[in-house]
Amino acid sequence: MKDQLIQVVDAGSYVEDYMGYVEGDYDFDFVNDPAAMSLSVGGHVYTAQKIEDNRYGFKETGSGYAFDLTYEKGNGTTEEYFILKINEAVTKDNPVKLSYTVELEKVKVGENHYGFGSLKDGGYRFELIYTPESGSAQDFFTWKINEPVRVTYPVQLTYSVKLTNPQTDSGTYGQYDADGSEGCKNLYTNNKAVLTPVDSMGNVQDPQYFPKPTVSYTVDKPVVPTEPETMDIEIKKVWKDDSDSDGRRPEKITVFLYADGRRVDSIVLTDDDDGKMDNTWYGVFTDMDVFDKDGDRIKYTVGEKRVPLRLSPRLYNAIAAWAEDDFRSVNSQIEYLLTACVKQRRKNGGYVPEDLDKPLELTFLKEDPQQDPK
Repeated sequence: MKDQLIQVVDAGSYVEDYMGYVEGDYDFDFVNDPAAMSLSVGGHVYTAQKIEDNRYGFKETGSGYAFDLTYEKGNGTTEEYFILKINEAVTKDNPVKLSYTVELEKVKVGENHYGFGSLKDGGYRFELIYTPESGSAQDFFTWKINEPVRVTYPVQLTYSVKLTNPQTDSGTYGQYDADGSEGCKNLYTNNKAVLTPVDSMGNVQDPQYFPKPTVSYTVDKPVVPTEPETMDIEIKKVWKDDSDSDGRRPEKITVFLYADGRRVDSIVLTDDDDGKMDNTWYGVFTDMDVFDKDGDRIKYTVGEKRVPLRLSPRLYNAIAAWAEDDFRSVNSQIEYLLTACVKQRRKNGGYVPEDLDKPLELTFLKEDPQQDPK
């Protein structure tokens, strides 16, 4: 009969499956999650692929899926169920098996108290009472079983734990043992799990200790971002002179770059050639070392070569040319001129000495050929 049934299941067949429910007694919910279902064909397992909300496909083909599951959630007046559409022939040599998960409805009874499977008398088929840790006492829960558990109708409680103090140093910690059968000695998910059975006559039997599962996790070595060997340093000069209203802004300025206090480079900033008055000038020092030869980070600072005494560019250039004629620096030339003017003022009240612009008389010493050059 079985063989004959399989032979007649061809494309277009479908299966309807309604979830277990008895009003006031229990209610199983379908776990509407692709990770909680799979389908095997001829021993090959296919995972569920979400097509749209409440619809999943198994065994993708060129035109869709060989098997198509649509879930319908009950709304109080209609039952909860799913339909599995079979879009290819099922043969004796390639039997089909659908695996899925249902769960009892969980109800919060009180603080840290949960019930599973409502009963007509207001109680629950199963209860879980959680006791948080307090001082040196560890946290734990008690699972109360309020109905007989049969071999043909097994019961499984699924819950999650969280490691609150994981290691931070890189490495692998613990050894994974899903059911505790390997007897690993560290990273137990629970230190103790004990079943105290009560038989159908109400007699308390010897406690049964469950194996202790263990977990494993790996802390990866943190990836330290590599520092670039060089970098660009952008410079910005902002003028606060009412767009050069007094006409004293220079045509250009020189900015010096200092590495740990030592001058290493300079750049000339000027207005661009767009014909507009720009109050911000930009420049950049490129490919500057980030670290010194000892591996220490270099501290960069900048300084500006300022035009002395707020001179106009024309006056400054004239003084610079005069200083070059007199073999002086610009600062020395300005100091010389100011000193001469002050002396003249003190002498006769004049402003400029008559010999201010007198050429310098330079005397060159002749080398004595008889003198030891040392």
